[in-house]
Amino acid sequence: MKERRAQQSISLNEEQRRQEAKEYDLTRLAIENKRRSAKGLSPYDTVEAWQAENSVDADPDAEKTIPLPERDPLLYETGNIFADVLLMSDARSMLVQQP
Repeated sequence: MKERRAQQSISLNEEQRRQEAKEYDLTRLAIENKRRSAKGLSPYDTVEAWQAENSVDADPDAEKTIPLPERDPLLYETGNIFADVLLMSDARSMLVQQP
């Protein structure tokens, strides 16, 4: 992944671009399988199986069943931080008020 970010140019050769896309998909599949193994889930056998299961067309209601931390971890953590700020600001306002 780091090599891909550091790449300064891309090939205009279609065959080479397809090969690079396949290699990138295999890298992403390996990362996904590592994540699934850590969670105790079974890994995907092929890139096609992984893409078919994660396709938007596969099941439009599937996203509703995925917990928010997995669907959008940034939104989830932002909510946690915001809740902490609210709790801290409420605690400070109690300290400032003196009878």
